Amino acid sequence: MGFRMAIAGPGKVERMIIQNAVAHEEGLSALWDIRKAYWQDRATHEDELRANFTSLEATKQRHIGTTPHPERINPDTCGHFALDEATDQIEAHMLSFLNA
Repeated sequence: MGFRMAIAGPGKVERMIIQNAVAHEEGLSALWDIRKAYWQDRATHEDELRANFTSLEATKQRHIGTTPHPERINPDTCGHFALDEATDQIEAHMLSFLNA
């Protein structure tokens, strides 16, 4: 989402902090091969993409990545709480950014 906002309003973004996300081609796993194929030909690869996103391997990759200690991952401390607790404030900030 942050990249899309930066592209939509490049003069509005001074810096970005990217956390827990791969932002370079070399960092993408083989799971992305199906996603890239889908970008090229949606109709042919849509069923594969849906299976890819809902696979156990994709779910593990999304939530625990390649950490050597997956038992240390605590979903309660991953920052998603803001979407549940501050939805109105987040929406107001995003709309302000996008409409400015």
